[in-house]
Amino acid sequence: MSSQLTNLVPVMTSSNYLAWRDMITAYLKSQGVWRICSGTDKRPIDLQLGSTSPVILDCTALQSAWDNRNNQAEGYILLRLSPQCLQVVASKTTAFDIWTELQTVFGVQGPSQLYANFKQATSHCVHLNDPALDLLEIT
Repeated sequence: MSSQLTNLVPVMTSSNYLAWRDMITAYLKSQGVWRICSGTDKRPIDLQLGSTSPVILDCTALQSAWDNRNNQAEGYILLRLSPQCLQVVASKTTAFDIWTELQTVFGVQGPSQLYANFKQATSHCVHLNDPALDLLEIT
């Protein structure tokens, strides 16, 4: 496993999805596989030239390259998921499907995220000398 990945991206749990998402997105972009996760780059399909043409463009090499990049993206994501989060995406077969499922399940602000926000807000100290600075830290 890349030491960069483990140093830059924490393991995702059910309570740190939003922070994890930002860090893993940056990492996936730096590795050139983000467009697969976002669904922008789709797997190439064999193309037939015209409706009556018997010539079919063989996209095997392009498909193989895409499959390799998809596997790489999947690996980066899966290596940084807790065992509980891995169970959520166990049936998914592409990086895009994994990404979409994580967004669907953990991207909403549920009780754990509300609690994490509450905990962060209640642990914040207000500086009496310049409260405006505190507002900048919160936003």
